[in-house]
Amino acid sequence: MGALGDVVRTTPLLRVLKGEITWITQKNALPLLEGNSYIQRLLNIEDASEIIGEKFQLILNLEESLNGCELANELDTRELIGPYLAEDKIVYTDSSREWFDMSLISKFGKKKANQKKWENQRSYQEILFSMVGKEFKGEEYILPPYRRKPESSPPPPPWPRTPRRRTLDRKTVGPFSKI
Repeated sequence: MGALGDVVRTTPLLRVLKGEITWITQKNALPLLEGNSYIQRLLNIEDASEIIGEKFQLILNLEESLNGCELANELDTRELIGPYLAEDKIVYTDSSREWFDMSLISKFGKKKANQKKWENQRSYQEILFSMVGKEFKGEEYILPPYRRKPESSPPPPPWPRTPRRRTLDRKTVGPFSKI
């Protein structure tokens, strides 16, 4: 809910979802999503209780945390994808198993989950899109507009474009040489 990288890498999914989207996240991630035209309502997890009682077509929970699973259980939905609580235990839907079988909540345990990660050949986005019945076709991240610093701040110097070389025992070490 609040890991900034996870929030960003999930944004391509917004390009293929239909309907009114409500996104719930931690306070620190809100600036990444504010003003996003694909999101109709953006909520801090601390304010999520205000949507209990509303009906949703789909709840996509990507959080393995207890509070994320409790919220998934409390919301009224036609379809749930991801982790939820069953008999006080975190479990996950079959539609999300490809991802969560590789996670800390894997029904196979940590060792098998790590093996599955090692064997996995698909990207996060490919797996994420398949959870909702879509195919990932290279949809890009959706980021907030870049905000320049005030004009009084000079731009940073450009990154060097030439490879660095150093000498080691009179042999040149660089991108095309061998020692």
